[in-house]
Amino acid sequence: MNRICWLIVFYLVMGASILNAQTLVPEQNGKGKWGYVDLDGKKVIDYKFKEAYPFIDGRAKVKKGDKWGYIDTRGKEVIKIKYSEMYEWNGDYCKIAEGGSVKDGILSGAKWGYINRRGDVIMKAEYDEIGLFKDGLAYVMKGGKYGYIDDGFHVFIPCKYAAVGTFNERGYCWVNEGGKFDKKKNRDVVKGGKFGVYKRNGDLVVPVKYKAIGTFEELAPDANPLMASIYNDPEYIKQLRKIKKEGYALMRYTPNIFSFSLKVSSSEFDFSETKKYVESHTKELNESYLKKMSEAERKLSEECGSFELLTYDLLSPKKFSTLSMSENTYIVVSNKFGFSSLNGEMHKYDYRKANEKYFHKIGVFDGDGNMLLPPDKYDLAYCPSDGFISLAREKKKRIQSNYYNIRSGKLLFKDWVDVEVVTPFEKGNAVIATNGKQYLIDKNGRKISNDYSLILPMRESIYVVKNGDKCGIIDSIGHEIIPPTYNLISPVSEGLMCAQKNKGGLYGFLDKKGNYAIPAMYESARSFKYGWASVRTKSGWGEIEPDNKMAVECKWNNTAVKTEWKPKLLWVQKENKGLWYCWSTETNQLAFNVGYTGFRNFNADFEGVAVVWDKNNKVGCISSEGKVLIPCIMPNGDLAIKAYSQMLNQGMETWKEIDTYRFVIKNNQERNKCELTGTIENDMWDY
Repeated sequence: MNRICWLIVFYLVMGASILNAQTLVPEQNGKGKWGYVDLDGKKVIDYKFKEAYPFIDGRAKVKKGDKWGYIDTRGKEVIKIKYSEMYEWNGDYCKIAEGGSVKDGILSGAKWGYINRRGDVIMKAEYDEIGLFKDGLAYVMKGGKYGYIDDGFHVFIPCKYAAVGTFNERGYCWVNEGGKFDKKKNRDVVKGGKFGVYKRNGDLVVPVKYKAIGTFEELAPDANPLMASIYNDPEYIKQLRKIKKEGYALMRYTPNIFSFSLKVSSSEFDFSETKKYVESHTKELNESYLKKMSEAERKLSEECGSFELLTYDLLSPKKFSTLSMSENTYIVVSNKFGFSSLNGEMHKYDYRKANEKYFHKIGVFDGDGNMLLPPDKYDLAYCPSDGFISLAREKKKRIQSNYYNIRSGKLLFKDWVDVEVVTPFEKGNAVIATNGKQYLIDKNGRKISNDYSLILPMRESIYVVKNGDKCGIIDSIGHEIIPPTYNLISPVSEGLMCAQKNKGGLYGFLDKKGNYAIPAMYESARSFKYGWASVRTKSGWGEIEPDNKMAVECKWNNTAVKTEWKPKLLWVQKENKGLWYCWSTETNQLAFNVGYTGFRNFNADFEGVAVVWDKNNKVGCISSEGKVLIPCIMPNGDLAIKAYSQMLNQGMETWKEIDTYRFVIKNNQERNKCELTGTIENDMWDY
C-alpha cells in the first residue's frame, strides 16, 4: 500500500474516532448515576454524575452532588464542578451561583456572578440577585441594596440603593436611598427615603435627596381657554362635585389575595366603576354646557385646542417601574410630597382643596443634570418652554401666575398676576389672561398687543382673537391682521382658516394674510384636516381640496372626521341620523352596501380593519371590503378588537358562534370576580 493510501486510511479512522467522540451521549446506570457512552454503547466516561447533559461543542454540563460544572469528551473538568447553579450561555458568558442551599427545588441564599467559556471569573459571585439584561443593562442586588451593571459587567450604579427603577427609552432611571418596602400593603411599594436619577452613561443627573420625583407628560386640560371659562363657572363646579361624590360611593372593596389581609386600604378598592361613572357623567356635563354656546363658539371650542402647557405627574414609587419621558427629558423634584399632582387642573374648584395634596414646592432639572428651577420655593410649575417656566400659586383663593427666566434665574414680574388661564411662552411671547381681558407679552414682560376678551393658542404663528362675539387674527408680535369683525374664524389648520363674516352667512377659507383663499360660498364648513376640508352646500356635505376642487361630491347628510391623509375610504351618512356607509374616494361609489349606526375608522386599531356598531348597539369588526371578521355581538369596541386579535394570534380563518360564546364568557367581568369557593352560574361556563 502506497503512502497516499495509508494517509486515506489514517484520516478515515481518525474522522470516525472524532465523530464517535463528538456523539457521546449521557446514560444512566442502575444505581441512578450518569455517565457517557459512544454510539456503540461503549462506556467512555464513568457513571459518577447526579445529572448530565449532552455534549455541545465538545463540552457537557454535569452535576456532582449539588454542584455544577463542565467536562470535555475525556471526562476532564474544563469548568470546575463547584457552582450551585449555572444558567444557559449568553454568547460567551454564563450566569453562575455559589453557595446557598436548595429546599423543595428552590435555591436560596446563593451569591451570583458571571464566568466566560474558559471558566474565568469575569464578575465575582458576590451578588444576592442579578436581573435579566435588557438593552445591555441589568440590575444587581448586594446586601439588600440595588445597583446596575452593563453588559461589560461594569458596575455603573453602585449597590447602595433601597430600590431602583428600570431605564426608560431615553436612558434615565430613578433610584431610592433610605426607603423601605411596605410589605404589609404591597411588597413592591417603597415608603420614605430620597429619590434621584441616573443617566445611562452612569452620571447622577439628579442628586438623591428628594422625597418625590416625576416628569412632565400630560397636557393641562384647562389650558384650553374656552373650556376654562366653563370650568370656572360656580354652577359647573357644584355639579362636578356632586358627580365625584356619587362616583366614589360606587367603589367596591376587593380583598388582597396576595396577603390574604382583610385590612381595608386604598389599594384594595376597585376604582373601575368610579372612573367609568365620573368620566361618563363629566362628559354629559361638558356637553350640556357646549349646547348653551352659539354655533360659532362650539366650532371654536372643538378646534381651538389647548396651549402647550405640560403638567407633571410624580412617580408612583414602585420597584423597577419606569420614569416615563415620552415627551421630554425634564425631571420634576419635590420635598413636600402629597398624594397626587394637580394634573394641570387650574380651575378654582381644585385650588380650594388642601394645599398639602396638590402643591409640592417643586424644582426642575434638565436631562444633563442642570437645575433649571430651584426646589422648595414655588407652589406649582409647568414644563419649561422657550427659556421660561410657567409658575402658579394660590393667594386669597385666586390663581396667580408668573414666569421664571431659566437663564437669569429671576421672575419676569415683580408682582404676581391674577389670571384665569396659565399659558406658556411660545416663539418669544405669552398670553396674559387677567381681569376679563387678554393680551400678549414679550420676553421682557412688555405688553405687545391690544386687549381682547379671548386669545386662542397660536397656530402657525397666528393667533385667533375675540372681542365679545367677534373674531379677528393677530400675528406673533401682536400686529392686528384682521380686527375682531368676523362671526367666526377658526385657528389655522394646514395653512388656512375657516371663516364666516356675518352670523348666518356663507363660509370660506382665509389665508394667513387675512385674504380669502377659498371664497365664502358654503352653507357650513369645517377646518382642513388630513388634506381635505368638510363643506356643505344645499345638496349636502362633501370634501374639498385646498384649491377648492371637489374631492368628495357634496351630496351627503354628513361626512365623518378623517383620521388619515386623503383617505381612500370615507364614512358618509345618507340620511339624517341614518346609517353610515363606506364611500370609496377612488371609485366614487360605495365600497360595500351594508350600513352601520356607528364606527371606529379603518386603521385606528388594525390596518384595513374597522370597528362597527349595528342597530342594537352591538359591536364587531369588518375588513375594508366589508367582510365581517367579528360579528356584531360584542358589548364594546375594545372587546371586538380583542376578539380580532385572538383570531389573528390563533390563525383562525373564521369566527364562529361557539368562539363568540367562549370569548364573551372568558371576558365576563362578573365571572372573573367569582371567589374560589363561590359558585359559577351555568351560563358562565365555556363548555
